[in-house]
Amino acid sequence: MNYRKQYPIGFRAHDLGHFGDAQTFVRTLQEKNCPPLIQCAPSKLFPSFPAIECLKKEEAVALQEVFQRNGIHMSVLGCYMNPVVEEVAAKKQMLARYKASFQLASIFGNPVVGTETGSDNQVLPLGLTEEKRLDNFYRFVEAVLPYAQQNNAVLAIEPVKGHTLNSFERIDALLSRFDCENLQLIYDPSNFIPQINGTGSCDYLDAEVQRTLFAQFFAQYQHKISTIHLKDFVMINGVKKNTLPLFTGKFYIEGFITELKKTGISASLLLENADIATIKKTQERLASLIG
Repeated sequence: MNYRKQYPIGFRAHDLGHFGDAQTFVRTLQEKNCPPLIQCAPSKLFPSFPAIECLKKEEAVALQEVFQRNGIHMSVLGCYMNPVVEEVAAKKQMLARYKASFQLASIFGNPVVGTETGSDNQVLPLGLTEEKRLDNFYRFVEAVLPYAQQNNAVLAIEPVKGHTLNSFERIDALLSRFDCENLQLIYDPSNFIPQINGTGSCDYLDAEVQRTLFAQFFAQYQHKISTIHLKDFVMINGVKKNTLPLFTGKFYIEGFITELKKTGISASLLLENADIATIKKTQERLASLIG
């Protein structure tokens, strides 16, 4: 089995920094020995770029031509907006952004268009009930999924503990309600470990507890996983700090890879929160675990 074809390894592009143009990004990527497979949110990577809903087709083509010339492949086109917002202008902008992303997907080599499922937290205090957030998320999927279907693209949804799609039951309900090939999942196993342990202890640092969660997720959803995000975490006073590079915390990566290889699925492995100074070593260590 050629793991490099089955599990290509990449990273979130804006972890490398922010750039004025594509050529500068490419040069820095090569200088830092970063893998040429990326998750890309153009407006995060290139702050001077227009938002994707304002990006002209020729601008998208020019960006993709630079990527192609340098062997860079976009695996995920990221949309960073909260899909459960109710404010009219924000919702209008969000829908325009997703529509444009699906329309441009073919230019960027048909990456999946990724989204989280929305939150009501201190950063964005929406004041919504759980039921209302879930209803808003369903309405969001109903609105944008047709664009994915029209453009032969994929809407990839990332479940996260503490967000709207936060349990196996809710994932099951979503996939049952929207049963089509254009709806898939991004699996971030660290994000799907609970934010807070109800006992106040650190049970989720236990390797076998984590491995049970990995095995359960794969057993239920392996047929729907298009992409895997990998990062690390620690628990501090029972609360998860979830912003560490892989191999620097308590995430049981060895157990995760063991369970992944049992499935036989093909999925890109994208590093998040990457330490750019050590990303080459991280990539090599991860590849060694898989191989």
